[in-house]
Amino acid sequence: MDLNITSEKNNPLLKRLELGFEINQKTTPLRKEIVEALSSLKNVKKELVIISHVVPVYGAGKLVGEANIYENGEALKKTEKKYLIERHFGKQEKPKEEKAEKAPEAQKTGEKKAEGKKEEKTVEKK
Repeated sequence: MDLNITSEKNNPLLKRLELGFEINQKTTPLRKEIVEALSSLKNVKKELVIISHVVPVYGAGKLVGEANIYENGEALKKTEKKYLIERHFGKQEKPKEEKAEKAPEAQKTGEKKAEGKKEEKTVEKK
């Protein structure tokens, strides 16, 4: 993968380095591959690199995109959008206790419905 940095801007207010890059490759590489290439090029940890978007240039066999490299993880969490963080680090699962508590309630209501059914009365004819 041939990665070239086209623009570089230091943003001290947000504690990040904003990069514009270009990749000369016919197929679109995975985000992980781009993060690895940028982190090795700038000598930073992979956890501090966030790719905001990558767009292929029609007919040119290249991609252009933007990435942010943060000074620390705290600045990353404060600044970046939640969906971008999930895209890079995976979605955090909610505790399973909530699901476990809901299941017995459903069973209880199911039992009440079964008990609440009216029994059919048989009328004897004389």
